Amino acid sequence: MNQEFIRALDIIQEEKSIDKEELIQAIEAAIATAYKKNYGNSHNVEINIDRVDGDIQVFALKEIVEVPENDHSQISLEKAREVDSNYDIGDFFRMEVRPRDFGRIAAQNAKQLIIQRIKEAERNIIYDDYLKRQDEIITGIIKRIEKGVVYVEVGKLEAAMLPSEQTAGENYSLNQRLKVYLLMVKKTTKGP
Repeated sequence: MNQEFIRALDIIQEEKSIDKEELIQAIEAAIATAYKKNYGNSHNVEINIDRVDGDIQVFALKEIVEVPENDHSQISLEKAREVDSNYDIGDFFRMEVRPRDFGRIAAQNAKQLIIQRIKEAERNIIYDDYLKRQDEIITGIIKRIEKGVVYVEVGKLEAAMLPSEQTAGENYSLNQRLKVYLLMVKKTTKGP
């Protein structure tokens, strides 16, 4: 990761109005999840992405105990104090790891999680925007008519006018401009 990565996040923030910090946190979570899938859930990891230069650090977190029972999640007090004498039992030891075999599948899983988080953030922004506009009259364009339901595009939102909400005797056609009363916004899990 480098400056190009940070510039790409800036572009996504600008185009989709998604906070860059939220994107970075989503990427950190996705990398941590992919790491755990690749190396096992017994590994506690912390991912840090430098907000300026885009460098990524992966840390294995190990609980400091007197006698370790699990090498993946625990380290002895004696070994921890070789690095820093201030450690005590119950603290967490951070050890930087460099995943060599972070395979294609793990990278693909991380990519899918990142895309999912970006879409979720975008849906939340759209939902919040239109929640503020609820109970307003908004101009939209009819994009499709199916089984008597008129679908109106209002910005990034698609609103549905059920037959019971339509004016009797009015004919609707594709690409017709229409003023609609945004009565209720329903949050869905579908993409934008």
